[in-house]
Amino acid sequence: MTRPTAITVEDNYSRLLQWRVLASKAEAVPLEQFDCAEPWPKAPGGRRLPQHPRMWEHEAQRHVRNLRQIMRAGDRVLVGVDTSREADITAAVLHLRFREEPGSRLIAVMEVGAVAMSHRSPHPPYVGDEIMAVAEREALAVVDERGCAGLALVGFIHTRNNASMRMASRND
Repeated sequence: MTRPTAITVEDNYSRLLQWRVLASKAEAVPLEQFDCAEPWPKAPGGRRLPQHPRMWEHEAQRHVRNLRQIMRAGDRVLVGVDTSREADITAAVLHLRFREEPGSRLIAVMEVGAVAMSHRSPHPPYVGDEIMAVAEREALAVVDERGCAGLALVGFIHTRNNASMRMASRND
């Protein structure tokens, strides 16, 4: 298996991670263990509660863990790796999907931007800001590759996901 291609982020954000593009579904196998959600809460007797207080975290984690099955031709999956420690740690995952609109405008949809529990911080620098910078850079690269006239970078954020709302407002 070949090592994924590394990319750099050249913008106003501090570079926290080394970003690697996954070239095949097989390279997504290690993501089946990615952890970006708080553990599911349990009742005092040990039974799993029916609802998690942050369902969006589990939806993102499920998406990342299933990337091997849901990746389509033309998608870009990037993995942010923290190389500052003894062993490399997968700290973030970004999944972009593209479609062209009439008039040669590219729509880049951030299907998921997930930060590992080990790399969340209440203080800057934020890994989420780096995810946004990488998403923009990758989308612009696809615009150039396809010769599109314009770009719309879109994503969906759960209304109670305040951390992602703050990230989006910092990066608009």
